[in-house]
Amino acid sequence: MQKIESYCKEKSGRKLQKNAMPIREAVVVIKEDTTMQDLHHLSKRLEEELQIRIFQIAIHKDEGHFDKESKEWKPNYHAHLVADWQDLQTGKTLKHQSFHYSKMQDITAECLGMERGIAGSKGRLEAIEFKIQKRTGALALDEKINRVKSELRSKKFEDLIVEAARKTLKKVVSR
Repeated sequence: MQKIESYCKEKSGRKLQKNAMPIREAVVVIKEDTTMQDLHHLSKRLEEELQIRIFQIAIHKDEGHFDKESKEWKPNYHAHLVADWQDLQTGKTLKHQSFHYSKMQDITAECLGMERGIAGSKGRLEAIEFKIQKRTGALALDEKINRVKSELRSKKFEDLIVEAARKTLKKVVSR
């Protein structure tokens, strides 16, 4: 951070603005077989095409969760990339627009051999929407469970069991 601040002062003659974000982190979804070499290739492309210089990469292949229904381990393979977001010509923070972020995703998918999502699609839920949807599904399941439990405890269900037992007993006796 000190190097970035001093470079900004040297190039522009001004201090780095307080609200500037010259160091940024990205989390990239990866495959099980993604290597550090693949991520280095990605970082080179990001620098060549968008002036983003990655200076730290950490691969996480040990995180995930157990699926509630299947009890199966669902890994969350991803990598953290930390970048210097400084324009080397001006010393100021890089100014990217939305199409640049789309380009970052294109480059990432290409470098890591992954399928690119469809631009503008509703296929991906934001984190909070995803959590709401999961919670709504869990609540609906809870309601069904409570309804079935209630029916099991009811007189109506008890009567059905008694009736079924009588029919079975009648069949056994008549043989």
